Amino acid sequence: MRWVFWAVFALLVALRVPSLQQPSGADQALYAYVGQRILHGELPYRDAWDQKPPGIHATYALLYAITNDDRVVPAADLAVAIATALLLLVLGRRLGPPGAGEIAALVFLFLGDPAWGRLGGVRARAQCEVFIGLVSTAGLLLLHRALDAGARRVQALAFAAGALFGCAFVYKYNAGAVLIAAMLAALWWRREAAPGFVARVRGLLPVGVAVASGFVTVVATMLAIFAATGTFDDLYNATISYNVFYSGETYSGRFAMLGYLLRFPIERARVDGLWFVG
Repeated sequence: MRWVFWAVFALLVALRVPSLQQPSGADQALYAYVGQRILHGELPYRDAWDQKPPGIHATYALLYAITNDDRVVPAADLAVAIATALLLLVLGRRLGPPGAGEIAALVFLFLGDPAWGRLGGVRARAQCEVFIGLVSTAGLLLLHRALDAGARRVQALAFAAGALFGCAFVYKYNAGAVLIAAMLAALWWRREAAPGFVARVRGLLPVGVAVASGFVTVVATMLAIFAATGTFDDLYNATISYNVFYSGETYSGRFAMLGYLLRFPIERARVDGLWFVG
């Protein structure tokens, strides 16, 4: 069965290889432009505008610092998908019954294939969610290891997990919700270590403080960079003010938000298999 798993794993990766030759979509082109302007010493939101938080622009700047070949974008998408699948494999083996990690990795590779994620006829790759998935999965794995580690390693592993969750937030502010998922997961993982809920929470306080410290460190560093360059207002206006206005245009009223919750699984299923299953 081990060989069957790796054979299917390799097949699912091979099915994604043709995406390396397909052109980028509008979002990827915008991220690429902002990333390239960063490499020329310009600043996002002031010199090159986008409403996404700065994590994706910094990532694209790093990619184009490696090579100017546009295929670096789908190549990064493929590499991150493989890395995330391997992390799911390890995490699933730690958490679930035999085969849980293998199934998680294969389902992720299959439903995360760009062939299922077309927007306007273009395969969506290397979006914020791709990198959020990587850092969030890595953070959950480190958090689980922290709960099993010796006293000296708990704080370091938990801080690193929090820093990864902070990176997810820097890619998209709403990805900060992964902190809630992480804390609920930690409570569930320690359900046998303490007899009651209050005792469990008390026992997890040192880990929680370390996770929060890592998260705040990354976010504070991002804010300090923009404050030091005099572009904090540009960051706020682009990533918060504009997006609040954008949401106001999307929903005609409070009840429209409830209607969206009912419609979006079907609407998103057409362009994102992982979103639909989630």
